[in-house]
Amino acid sequence: MRSLMERAAEEFLNEGYEYQAAKKILDDTPPELQSAARAQLLPKRTVPDGCFIWLNYLIWLEGVLEVVPSLPLLAVEVEGLLALRRSRDRFRSTHPACPSCGMPNEPHALRCRECMGEISK
Repeated sequence: MRSLMERAAEEFLNEGYEYQAAKKILDDTPPELQSAARAQLLPKRTVPDGCFIWLNYLIWLEGVLEVVPSLPLLAVEVEGLLALRRSRDRFRSTHPACPSCGMPNEPHALRCRECMGEISK
């Protein structure tokens, strides 16, 4: 069973994946209708918004650890980073990257949704 943080990370990654397509539609939507359109276009969140704030912190912390690898961490940070990694690995296995531009795609895609380049199977 996945932890709350793994579920949150999965939703976070899926929301980011869907965002580009939603943004193209939202850019053509009148400002007064954007809030309703956003609610329809983006995946529904099933975890508290605080989880997304924590995930943003963990992603920032990953970047800091690339510069300062010996930074002491709290157990909750380590567990959060591990949950984020597991979710990211699952996401990458179900959304293979385009060989041309690196953007994630659906597993059955023949062409990249971003650059329209061919995805070899």
